[in-house]
This record gives sequence, structure tokens and C-alpha cells, in this order.
Amino acid sequence: MPERCVNVERRYAWHLGYARYLDAMPRGSILFFIVGILLCGNTSAQETWSTDVDALFATWCDTTVERYPRTIALAQAFSYDSTISVEQASRLTRTGTVPGLAERQRKNQLALAWHARGTMHGFYARTDSALASFAEATKIYESLNDRAGIVLTQCYIADLFLARGRLTEAVCTMQPAAQEYLLLGDTMGAVDALWTIANALGSQGNLSASTREYRRALDLLGNKHVYRRFAWLSELAGFHVKAGLVDTAFVLIHQAEALASGRMPTEAVHALRITTARAHLLRKECGAALEIARALLDSSRHDEEQLTLLVSEMESTMAEALLCKGNARAALQHARTGLGIAEQYDLVIAHLAALRVLGAVYKALGDAPQALAALERYHAMNDSISSTAATAAAGNAVLASEFQRQQIGDSVRVAETRVRDAALAEGRLQRERTRRNIFLYAGLGLLVFGVVVLRQRRRIQKALHRSDELLLNILPEEVAAELKAKGSAEAVNLDQVTVLFTDFKGFTAMSELVTPKALVRDLNECFSAFDHITEKYGIEKIKTIGDAYMAAGGLPTPNTTHATDVINAALEMRDFIAEGKARKIAAGLPYFEIRIGVHTGPVVAGIVGVKKFQYDIWGDTVNTASRMESSGEVGQVNISEATYALVHEHAGRLFTFTPRGKVEAKGKGEIEMYFVAHA
Repeated sequence: MPERCVNVERRYAWHLGYARYLDAMPRGSILFFIVGILLCGNTSAQETWSTDVDALFATWCDTTVERYPRTIALAQAFSYDSTISVEQASRLTRTGTVPGLAERQRKNQLALAWHARGTMHGFYARTDSALASFAEATKIYESLNDRAGIVLTQCYIADLFLARGRLTEAVCTMQPAAQEYLLLGDTMGAVDALWTIANALGSQGNLSASTREYRRALDLLGNKHVYRRFAWLSELAGFHVKAGLVDTAFVLIHQAEALASGRMPTEAVHALRITTARAHLLRKECGAALEIARALLDSSRHDEEQLTLLVSEMESTMAEALLCKGNARAALQHARTGLGIAEQYDLVIAHLAALRVLGAVYKALGDAPQALAALERYHAMNDSISSTAATAAAGNAVLASEFQRQQIGDSVRVAETRVRDAALAEGRLQRERTRRNIFLYAGLGLLVFGVVVLRQRRRIQKALHRSDELLLNILPEEVAAELKAKGSAEAVNLDQVTVLFTDFKGFTAMSELVTPKALVRDLNECFSAFDHITEKYGIEKIKTIGDAYMAAGGLPTPNTTHATDVINAALEMRDFIAEGKARKIAAGLPYFEIRIGVHTGPVVAGIVGVKKFQYDIWGDTVNTASRMESSGEVGQVNISEATYALVHEHAGRLFTFTPRGKVEAKGKGEIEMYFVAHA
């Protein structure tokens, strides 16, 4: 292997600048650029990558550079030098000298190298090989118990699914990733994950769900990252155009254009112009649409880095504009060109648009067979990518209902068969019996039939009752009722909820002193007591994460006592642990100590996933409540200023407060905090 990472100062500086430009773009945009838009080895676009392999390896070897540009650089290097293995690439990087830390750093570099290998495979449309590479990275992160690394790999996989048109898989992969980013306090990671989910839902035609996820992402983003806001507003406008909501689309287009005054990537601006042209077509403003389409195509002919996906869409838009002006003959050539580009590079969304336009052009030309063939291909491809997880859930519910009805029907048929056979046998053996005896046996048969049906019905009712009990043990009653009635439950925004976090101090040390069985028994004892306490005060247990316990008051049904209820529960939890500590000390046994944090604010609450439902909450309030816990002290209940504002009127009667002043909280800056106790 040639010597890398030395004597490449000038080339390294050039590529590092290029990589940092990429890193300024969203993570999803980088991967979509490499894995999606350049899918199947677009050699003309590949020329826009750096071909200086030494410079690429120099960027990869510099561990001070962000991991995204390093991964992109190594992916390019792999594509040009196939002799380099993942293990060799990972050994090129420098790690620390502390033995334990050096081994962890080595494994992290190896996982990033697998990411690069997966990205390279995705570039050449080798989806199975890309997924296998990402699976290797996941194994390494799991061995390190690195949650951030695991969720990063999920994002790579979801972006690969999105680029390949496997939209439902992209959504199902990215939803838990978004939740995990919020739990980790990584707002930008959650923003990018929500963008991918919204993009996939919009491509499926689920406009309401897509808009909701885009809005969540924009709310988390705030006023930062103008490029991302521009790109997302542009995409959201495109989905509204696709749904025929042209007035809303123009509002979003104008919002995006207002952000475009700064420096925006050419492809992003072109994508917005394509959307604008299609919006004009919906209004039958053929001249305006044609002018935009013509300008876009002229621009693409002078732009060697123009992305193939956009050229295909430009050609299709030009064809639509010409058709709108009544020039179907000229439109045909552009429609065929757009379709040819989409087919050549397996661009799923562009392929759909081109087929739809081509069918309309053939229809205008009076060529019915060609129009029908194009539209049949369009519908076949559209149906293959438009299934959603909600549709699958509805189908499962129907199948379950049909299965229950089939069970009852089978029981009826079995009973009827038995009655008929008994009557025939009795008729053959005892023909001399009177009509009275025949009625008697018929009556006995009906009785058997009734008993069988009754037992079956009771069995089904018992199973349904048990399933209802299990569902209520997982979800709040109101959410469970909505799920049973509609097959799904909508996420809701709650303006004011009080969130509680607990964490045990000394849990790791205790795990080294007692057997796993004893540790789990003690943990179960504590969490069972916490469950009874939350039930007593009418607050909702959300989940446990290792030795941490999370609950919230004021949901799913809002109330005005949630802050007081949660503080009372927190103090009772603290006292329970304190009593257990005293007993353990007296017996000479290891013991738990606890920190508790409480914060009040808005959250989004709903169900996560389509299997093994879990009721959960998201938002900055959750992250701040976690910081209240980690910024507190052992044996204390630490509350934020927001919670204090709701309960301070009870000072002296129910609670006493010890002001702590402004305390630095990780990732949140300084926050006013108070210790609270019973009066």
C-alpha cells in the first residue's frame, strides 16, 4: 500500500476546504447527494468528486475534522483504490496512547470506515453490500455501548432506503433514531432525522403527516441554518404542488425565496424553481412556467456540476409547459429525454414524474396505445412505493377481525356437522322410532350447538378482556381507546406538562458488589414502589432507561395540579429510597442513593412505532428535566424556575424552597434552580 497522510499539504488544504463545504450542508443532503442522486455510478457526476486519492486519505487521517467529511472522503478513496481494506484504512488514523482509550478510539475509527464502505457501495447501487457494511458498524457500536454511534448508523441506513425509493422502510428506521437523538440531547441530529421522515412521508403522498414532521423539524431548528430552512420549505412546497394545494405552495415558495438572498447551492435553487414552474402550471399560467423551465435548461447546459436528478425533472417540467401551451410535438422530445435520464440512473421519483408527463403528451397527440402504456407503467411503479405503515396496521386489524369471525364460523359449522351426523346415524339404526324421538334428538343437537357456541364466545371475550388489560398496562386509557377505535393514535401538543427524572447514584458500584439477580431484585423493588406512587398522585409513568425512571403529570388529559402532584410524588420517591438506604446500612449491605429533577413546559406526546407500542413524549422540556436531575444533588429534589413559578404559592403550607441561583446545565446554559422539600 502506498504511503498516505504525509507530504500532501497543498492537496490536503484543498480537499479539507471542499469537505468542510459539504459539512455545512445537512447530513441528509450529503448522503442523498452521494447515495441517491449519484446512484448507479453516474460517471459525469462522479467527476465532481476529488480524484486526488492522497488528499482524500489525508482528510480521512485527520481526526480533528468532522466525521461526516472524513467519511465522505474515505468513501471516495475506496471508489478509486479498491485495494484498501476497511481495517487498513482504520489503522491509518492516529489514536490515543492510554490503553483503554486507544482501543475505544480504534474501534470508533473502524466503525466510521465501515460507514464509508457502505456509502461507497450505495454510490454504485449495491444496496445489499451497503446494508452489510452498516451492519458491521452497528456491531462495533453495540460492543462499545455507544448509543450515538448506533443511531448514526440507523440514519445512514434510512437515507439509503430513502434514496432507493423504499420509503416505508426509511420512515420505520428513522422514527426510533429521531426519538433517540432527543433522548441524547442532540437537537440537530433529531432535526435531520425528522427531515428524512418528512421527506419519505411526502414522497408517499401523506401530506398531513409530512407537513407535521417538517414543522417539528423547523421548530427545533429555530432561526439557525438558513440553508436547511430554505431546502425544507422548498421540499414542502413541492409536496403541496403534488397534492394540488397551489395557494399554500406559493406561500411556502415565497418564504423560501425570501431566504435565498444569501449564498445557496445551485441545485437547491434550481429545485425551488422547478417547484415554482409546476405551481404556475397548476394555475394554467403556461407562459410563466415555460419561461422558468427554459431558463433552467439553459443554466444546466452551462453547469458541469448540475445534478442528473434535476436535469430529468427540468426536462419533464419543460414538456409539461410546452404541452400547456399546446405544442405537444415539441413536448414529446423533452418528455422522452427526461424519462431516459431517470431510467438510466434509476431515479425513482423523477421516473414517476416523467412517465406521468409522457402519458399526457401521448394522449394530446392522439396516440392512445402509447398513452395507456405510459400511464400503466406510472401506476405500477407508484403503487409499489406508496404503501405506508398505517396501511399495514389497518390491514392487520382487518385480518384480526376476520380471524375472530372465522373462529366463530368454524365452531358453528362443527356443531352443525355433528348434529347432522348424529341424526343420520340414528335414522339408519332406529327407523321405527316415532316423530317424538326425532324431535328429542334434534333438541339435544341444538343444545350441543348452543353450548359449543357459548363456550367459544366466552373464550373470545376472555381473550379480548386480557388484551385490553395488557394494552392499558402499556398505554394511557384515552390513548388505548383511540387506538382500538381508529387503529392508530395521533400525536398531540400539550402546552404545559411537568416531567420527572430520577437516577440512582452508586448503581454501577453496587452492580460490582452484588449478584445480577440481587441487583435486578432491588431495582424492581424500587421501580415497583415508584409505579405505586405515580398511580397514587395520578401522573403517567413514561418509561425506564437502565436505572433511570421517567414520569410526567398533566397528560394525556391536561390538568392544573400537575406540578404539585409531581413534586409530591418526587418527595415520596426520595423518602422511600432514604428509608431503604437506612435499612441497608443497618444490615451492612450496599445501598442506592437518588437524584431527582423536575421541569415544566410544552411537549409532544404520542405512540412510537407500529409494533410493541410505547407511549412517549418529546421536546426540549424532556431534555431540560433530564438536566435538572443531572444538575441536582443526592437526596434532593431539584426543580426548575418554570416549575417553581407554578407551586411557589404553596410555600410554607406544602413546600419549602432553597434557591440555588443560576446553575450551569449541560447544553442549556445557566438555569435558575431550587431544592424543594415538605413544609
